[in-house]
Amino acid sequence: MTERASDKFENIKSRIEKSINPYITLRIELPENVEREEFMELENNQEFSEQVNTFVKDWIETHKADKVSA
Repeated sequence: MTERASDKFENIKSRIEKSINPYITLRIELPENVEREEFMELENNQEFSEQVNTFVKDWIETHKADKVSA
């Protein structure tokens, strides 16, 4: 498969996945004084993913309340 075809395939695959199970992709920069390897391992860390999901739910609930009271 050519690089162009591969890119097109990945784009279509991503759109299908997002329509079935919506998700967002965030760019998080390497924090100061954190080892690169340790940081990169977070991408596959289930506990980290769960903590981020909890944070997102709390964030949305907090901001929903702010919108309602405004």
